[in-house]
Amino acid sequence: TGAFENCKALCDVVLPSTLSKVRDRTFAECQSLKRVSMSAGLMSIGVYAFSACRSFTAVEMPDTVEHLAYQAFSHCDALRAIRLSSRLSAISPYAFWHASGPETLVIPEGVKVICRKAFYGCSGIRRLVIGNTVESIEHGAFDGCNDLEEIRVSASVRHIGKWAFGSSEKLQSIEVDENNRNYASEDGILYTKDFRTLVRCPAARRRRVRVHDGVRRIAVSAFEWCTLLAGVDL
Repeated sequence: TGAFENCKALCDVVLPSTLSKVRDRTFAECQSLKRVSMSAGLMSIGVYAFSACRSFTAVEMPDTVEHLAYQAFSHCDALRAIRLSSRLSAISPYAFWHASGPETLVIPEGVKVICRKAFYGCSGIRRLVIGNTVESIEHGAFDGCNDLEEIRVSASVRHIGKWAFGSSEKLQSIEVDENNRNYASEDGILYTKDFRTLVRCPAARRRRVRVHDGVRRIAVSAFEWCTLLAGVDL
């Protein structure tokens, strides 16, 4: 634990194929670390393993990784590429807390749960594509992703938690696969499948919004941060 923590001059690391686990805080606060070559064979990335590596530019995770722990890549401010393992079943809480990310973030097939605040406060992500195995997007998973403009929700999603897309101030559209049995979208607005509940209006909407005729309930914070909205027809 913490084997190379706070090695401020360390800039390049190659992990051997014999290494199966990066333990807790192994490279935490290595502020000059730019590149880490992760070899096939790596299975687990521990708590705070790369936290506050503020020069780290790319996470290229091999498909052997099965576990990504709490705040593993939190505060990695320079990230421009994130490739997640297809063998991850869950993206742990706060895994990329206040990090940055690519313009398009793809959650790969294999992932079932995007846990609470997994990508909270991530800058740079403009487009989010949810893989076809994701079943749950938990509370605040993408809250505070202030560059996020477009979200595509796959058919597999069964649950979207409160504030999942929270204060994404540039969000223009949430589109749901027509085969999803639990959610639907119309004019970029997120509803339950039966259109009885309006779940989320994108925060960047400027013009007047007409709510679907079938709506009987408006969810908590459905219009929060819609500071430019001109009007609502209920």
